[in-house]
Amino acid sequence: MSRYIGSYTSIAGGPGTVNLTTLSKDDTTNQSIPIGFTFSYCAATYTTLSVSSNGWISLANSPYGTTAATTINSSLNHDLGVFAGIGGGVGFLMPFWDDLRGVGSTAYYQTSGAAPNRVFTFQWGSTSSPWGSITGTGTATFQVKLYETSGVIEYIYGPSTYSLKTATIGISNSSTGDYRVLPNEAATATTTAWTYLIDTTPALNTVLEWAPPCPTPPPASTGTFTVCQGSTTTLSNSAAGGMWLSSSVSVATVGSSTGVVTGVAGGVVNITYRVSPGCVAVSAVTVSPLPDTIVGGANACEGSTKIYTCSPAGGAWSSSNTATGTISTSGTFGGVASGTTTLSYTMATGCARTLDVTINSAPTISGSSIACIGDSTVLTSAVPGGTWSSSNITKATVDVYGNVVGVSLGPVVITYTAPTGCRDTIAMTVQTDCETGVRDLTSNSAKINIMPHPTNGDFYLSIPMTGSMTVSITDLYGRVIMRRNVDVVKSNRIRFEEGSTLSAGTYILKVQHDQQILTEKMTVVK
Repeated sequence: MSRYIGSYTSIAGGPGTVNLTTLSKDDTTNQSIPIGFTFSYCAATYTTLSVSSNGWISLANSPYGTTAATTINSSLNHDLGVFAGIGGGVGFLMPFWDDLRGVGSTAYYQTSGAAPNRVFTFQWGSTSSPWGSITGTGTATFQVKLYETSGVIEYIYGPSTYSLKTATIGISNSSTGDYRVLPNEAATATTTAWTYLIDTTPALNTVLEWAPPCPTPPPASTGTFTVCQGSTTTLSNSAAGGMWLSSSVSVATVGSSTGVVTGVAGGVVNITYRVSPGCVAVSAVTVSPLPDTIVGGANACEGSTKIYTCSPAGGAWSSSNTATGTISTSGTFGGVASGTTTLSYTMATGCARTLDVTINSAPTISGSSIACIGDSTVLTSAVPGGTWSSSNITKATVDVYGNVVGVSLGPVVITYTAPTGCRDTIAMTVQTDCETGVRDLTSNSAKINIMPHPTNGDFYLSIPMTGSMTVSITDLYGRVIMRRNVDVVKSNRIRFEEGSTLSAGTYILKVQHDQQILTEKMTVVK
């Protein structure tokens, strides 16, 4: 038997097609259906045949199933006694023998072509009205073709939803051992072990070809018989005029005239070179699956590392351009310089998954590493469009412009993340005394006096400067709570009664006069 993917073409409504409505029943057999030519099978010749609604044909024109005593039994493919009763198994064809049901559907037969190359086709059901079932579920349509000169028999399978069936697929010329059946619907070889538990029909467009021995078989095909999923390998055969066929296009396809095999999914597939019916060279081709998609992203950063993963385990990592990026055996990638590289994860079969990676330049932060409580330190980066963040906003905050405001004493890390995802960090220290000075009011070095202090918000401010100046009060996140322009004369006190609206907490009071700035920390109690 040869198995390949061909094409199921319904004969319903075709020229010369006979509608066999008498088979549209349950457990029935029609006899003496004309083949239209003399068909040779196992050294015997036949011109008529009988066909059963249960998916079998008897070239011996067996009447089994035409009598009340045998109608129901005609579906019992598990009973070898019934098998023997159907003409002793002589000339017995089983495209799908099971307890089927033709009610509501129609069978068809047709003899096409011209002598000596005529073809007889018998078809159970159609795509619009498929053949039913009793055991299991679903419907299907399938055909048997008999070829005049070559003696080839083909089973061709159309659309099917059969499931949970108990079917037999095969051929026979005797019920006492001269038979070959499929062990399952996907099998590429037959067995002499009787099987009656096939779940469903072979896949759509599958052709099972049974042919007499070839007088001059083609030589074995040559080429590479392994291929990766998504890749190709080319087979060749020195016999002229043949056609290439695949037993499963879900595993691999093959160019009918080129022999180019394309791996579709992991598995083993039979690639057949068919010179004529029965004259074939069959080659098993192994398709190795690709690894899964590489996980880790298509962007990396100069000077940084990241982890790439791929399944299954056991593959080898490599980088096509180690001047821009390297990768370790464990998948740790290191960005060396801006540019591109291709990462590969290769299995022992040689099948690889790849990923193109762009290595982006890392941004650089410029600015002081010192932040002052209540005051702003400006950080910048030459790479625009990024975002700023603080590792601890109780120590220092940073806004979208890179302005860092100290909140409390201690270390903090400020990060700038570029649009590419690459980042730079700066470790900063938040101090109390800076050049423009935030001074604790309990310190002897205080230059601004707030009276009383702590205050309820209504206080007097004594400023050791004269002239016009701006007094502002901010919270510890740098947000301005209130601002006031004042004129100060020596030893004059300014009352801030509007400060009574302040909530309890710590604030920063800032006085700016020309280019001079003084700041003080102020505590409000309620």
